[in-house]
Amino acid sequence: MKVSQDKQRVIYEKYQEYLAQQSLRKNVLKEVRPVFDPNEHPWIVEDLEILYKFIKPHNKILDVGCRSGWSCLRMIHDGYPNVIEIDVQAENIEFGLAWGAPIELGDAHHLKYYDADFDVVFIRSALEHMFDPRKVIEAAHRLLKNRGLIFINVPLEPAGINDISMAHAFAFTTKSTLLEMLSAFSRMVINLNIWVKSKTGLDMAVIRASFTGRVVSLGVQIHPKKLNRVLRLRKLKQYVRRILA
Repeated sequence: MKVSQDKQRVIYEKYQEYLAQQSLRKNVLKEVRPVFDPNEHPWIVEDLEILYKFIKPHNKILDVGCRSGWSCLRMIHDGYPNVIEIDVQAENIEFGLAWGAPIELGDAHHLKYYDADFDVVFIRSALEHMFDPRKVIEAAHRLLKNRGLIFINVPLEPAGINDISMAHAFAFTTKSTLLEMLSAFSRMVINLNIWVKSKTGLDMAVIRASFTGRVVSLGVQIHPKKLNRVLRLRKLKQYVRRILA
């Protein structure tokens, strides 16, 4: 494993390096509580509420790269009980099972389920960490039923704004980077988190974009509420328009 010259990206030279690095990510226990709290992660709830607009309670859902299993338990809490979660790190599985989550050890590059077995594949804040995002998307497509839905949340990261601490291995630099990979899907919902670098550091403009072949809704929410004065709203809109090309 190497780090890119600008110290912004993990470079896995071999697939085995990717698996080994995932097994070393031991910070999940610092991020979660010993008892499931359905209100602990409001930013995940925001994504789930978008997902719920496109699916039905009886739909079979696969959550890929779920870490501790919190999102799965939240789906069940919200009335979507037919969900399975997978993660590649064994420690995450142990913690999720202790919570009572229906979570399994599995590799997103090699999804070992029957073809056309799921109504929904949910990949939130995971694809940018993968060794081969295209292979993950191809595996997800195989599992979906006809007219099945894929939900993806990824950051858009133009050059110069990432940090190696994020452990991102793949850069989605524009919307087109992702949509080209998703050309085989007929139904998809995509949330794009757009990182903006200001004098105070990394600020995030969250672009809520839902796609079903074409854009059906698009809105902008700024985090934190007040960006650095240098980054005024007009400049932000120009920036967003460019990378959403």
